[in-house]
Amino acid sequence: MSPSELVTQAANSLRPQADTKGLELIVKADPSIAPLIGDGGRLRQVVVNLVSNAIKFTDAGAVTTTVTATAVSGAKQKLRISVEDTGIGIAQDQLPSLFTRFSQLDSSPSRRASGSGLGLAVTKSLIELMGGTAGVRSELGRGSMFWIEVDLPVAVETLVRDQFAAAAAIVEPPRCAILVVDDVASNRDLITALLPNQSMDFAIDGAEAVEKVRANRYDIVFMDVQMPSIDGLAATRTIRAGGGNVPIIALTAHVLPAQVIACRAAGMDDHLAKPIDAAALREMIGKWTLAAPRRSTAPEADPLGPLRQEFVARAREDLHRISELLADSSADRELQFIVHRIAGAAAVFGYPAAGRAALVADQAFEAGKRPSLEELQAVMDALNQICEAVAA
Repeated sequence: MSPSELVTQAANSLRPQADTKGLELIVKADPSIAPLIGDGGRLRQVVVNLVSNAIKFTDAGAVTTTVTATAVSGAKQKLRISVEDTGIGIAQDQLPSLFTRFSQLDSSPSRRASGSGLGLAVTKSLIELMGGTAGVRSELGRGSMFWIEVDLPVAVETLVRDQFAAAAAIVEPPRCAILVVDDVASNRDLITALLPNQSMDFAIDGAEAVEKVRANRYDIVFMDVQMPSIDGLAATRTIRAGGGNVPIIALTAHVLPAQVIACRAAGMDDHLAKPIDAAALREMIGKWTLAAPRRSTAPEADPLGPLRQEFVARAREDLHRISELLADSSADRELQFIVHRIAGAAAVFGYPAAGRAALVADQAFEAGKRPSLEELQAVMDALNQICEAVAA
């Protein structure tokens, strides 16, 4: 990934919000920073969280995002991303609590302090999962600067520039028994075309996949995550609960950190992003079958589990509170605070529909108008789906 391009694109995605408030949005990203190997999804979410908070709680002036990288040792670089605003700043005695889950500098709906709520706790968790750190420097009345630092390896230039050479270097895997689980026929056909020399079998949903794994021996299973009836996560949990230890690879277009973590927590061994690349597909087969690895039947722990549980619990409260505020035009500030918090955190915990609905409502507030009843109802419907899914 190119850190400069990633940060520039993430920050610029929030330019409409900055323009609405008359703020100058500045990005200082040196294009000469070398490509690095890291989780671009996590970094993008962190930048969006920090810039969004800075814009929201800055009334005049500018929000400046800066990207730097310095050599650490060998082929590693220390990537530093900072977001500085000209807002009201934060008192020194309140700084230690900023990264605490659901902390608020002022619990009233009219609070005026940047960077409170779940977003900063998520930011800190995401960066720590990458082995990095997050911090803040602020002075009351003079603005704030939030920063993250993480050490990442430099990408091998030839691989970054020539993916075809990398694909050619991958040895064709031996003939294997492969189960492909996907409800879309064209996806099954694509994988078949990409693996002409393999022994292929297919299932169209999670229920059929569970039965086939019980009845047959496969070397590897490619499992679509989103399917009707029983989805890939539920099917994997059932397979693991029954003692199945075949390598299961998630096939998903969703590569947000929380969604990848959800796959691992369900018992999946790895993930392959859609659209599927032939070289990556062959490499995945080689990775999990050449040495005939078999995993423990115990699913991996979810590092974001406690935060996700708190988000779901808060979703119930938010659903009730939004319904109370619908008819109260004097409560717009509290209502905006709620939808802004949901917009910044929902997708991270695997609830993108709630994040999208809340973002629409939040953008309406940022444009100086109250969201329509339909837009607020969409947020409530998404929250209700979260609550029902957890209760099921």
